[in-house]
Amino acid sequence: MAAELEIEAVGLCDRSGLYGAVEFIEAATAAGVHPLVGTELELSGGSRLRLLARDRNGYRQLCRAVSAAQLAGVKGQPRVRIPALEDGREGTAPAQAASGGRRQKRATIPPPERPHALRPTAGPFPHGWPGLPSTTLLAEGEPASIDVADLSSCIALAGGPHSTLVDTLVRGDRRAAMRYAERLRECFGIDRVAILLTHHLHPADSWIAAECADMARHTGIPVVASATPVHATAADKPLLDVLTAIRHRTTLDQAAAHGLLLPNCEHRLQPETTLRTRLRAYPEAFEHAARIAAECTVSLDFRDVRFPGFPVPEGETPFSVLYALCQEAVQRKYHPMTRQVAARLQRELEVIEKTGLAEFFLITWDIMRFARENAIPGQGRGSAADSIVAYLLGITRVDPVAHDLLFERFLHEDHQGTPDIDIDFSTDHRERVLQYVYDKYGAERTAMVANVVTFRPRMAIRQVGAAMGFPETIIDQLAKEADGWYAANIEDVLARTGDAAGGRTSRTGDVAGGSAGRAAGGAPRLRGDEGAEAVGSPRRGRGGVPAAGRTRYGFE
Repeated sequence: MAAELEIEAVGLCDRSGLYGAVEFIEAATAAGVHPLVGTELELSGGSRLRLLARDRNGYRQLCRAVSAAQLAGVKGQPRVRIPALEDGREGTAPAQAASGGRRQKRATIPPPERPHALRPTAGPFPHGWPGLPSTTLLAEGEPASIDVADLSSCIALAGGPHSTLVDTLVRGDRRAAMRYAERLRECFGIDRVAILLTHHLHPADSWIAAECADMARHTGIPVVASATPVHATAADKPLLDVLTAIRHRTTLDQAAAHGLLLPNCEHRLQPETTLRTRLRAYPEAFEHAARIAAECTVSLDFRDVRFPGFPVPEGETPFSVLYALCQEAVQRKYHPMTRQVAARLQRELEVIEKTGLAEFFLITWDIMRFARENAIPGQGRGSAADSIVAYLLGITRVDPVAHDLLFERFLHEDHQGTPDIDIDFSTDHRERVLQYVYDKYGAERTAMVANVVTFRPRMAIRQVGAAMGFPETIIDQLAKEADGWYAANIEDVLARTGDAAGGRTSRTGDVAGGSAGRAAGGAPRLRGDEGAEAVGSPRRGRGGVPAAGRTRYGFE
């Protein structure tokens, strides 16, 4: 859509993560759009700060910041602070226990309030609306502390929705907003900070843009024009609303009552002419936006294979150790050893040496050795079963020679990156294997990886139906009619059951089969968690992968 609107550069700032960075860079490059990669950190005080990576080092710094925030909190509640940006005069100590020795109730996340601008009267619930009681305990403990020096290759973007600058201005504390802007300038430098100017046709947007621009003039910070989109087109707004309701486990009506839904569809990609019309008083904001876009050049090259380092005896190399292990195992597993087996092993070892993957096989062998010695059930699967080396190392249990399996399906000389070795471990013992990997290679060289999961027709119908407040019987009827794997038949299902749903099924079709149908398999994407992976280089801090949760483990 950016290419269609002739937008030359687009930045992606996932909240407390870099989940879409790789796919975004690939898609933007293919479409002829310059990609900018960043993240929106949720600070412990409740505000947010957008950061853009200027180069690959900036991307590493964002990875470390995100990982620190996620590890310091709990799932869904990253905790991070940047001390240099905090105002000591505004800081307050944590609330002390009430007098009389009474034990305080642990705080929970308060239910979201409707913005006052959208609430005609306070009504009977001035402190929030019922229907979304908070049951999530606030994460305790110290948040991760990030030094601004560790963000030296990043650009800070102040302003925009949920930012400290705008929230302070809306509260009427202009002096505090000025202090915050000055601290940003001092911490990041005048060339690595900018103030966002946005306009989504909200009643206060013109005033906020003028206040932010005035703040920039007083502090010398440049302003940057941005549409700060959260969806691509106006047609995507209904799907966004449904996903918002699903995320908060409520209905669309309750989500709207709590102010969780955007009030209009202007939070989308806007052509430059439209944005210039809305921000006509600030032409310099577009020049500075072009300058920042030119400065941010993040290229992620995954052809460079880096391993965390496998210790080998003095005078040995990873390949010599691998060669010795295979020669010892082949005598044991193939007796007598035939010329076919010897030729197969020699050919695979030559390919492994040329591709520089000896260390990769040794790391995998070591994990399987630990599992066997500790009676932990585990078995490799997938294309790794095509390799006699994997079979000799005990990674897989299928004899590729006896079953005439093709090694090139798993690995060949022109292969870029690492081959895929999936190992399933017993549910009751997974944590022991993970802990062994962390202990051996160090937390700075290991990481959890996340996969992308999608809604399929039945689950999409159930989730969308619940968000729209359908009766459970109707949701069941709709879901049971969807017997296909893809969403192409959802419209047919809704047509067959439309009478029973009281005419509201057409709207469900627009959401579950229309906007969602443009995603892979006709389903909006969610974030899921899958595996554990040893990554990085022998030198600490050469790379980073945001920490994530997990549900199933494997070594890849």
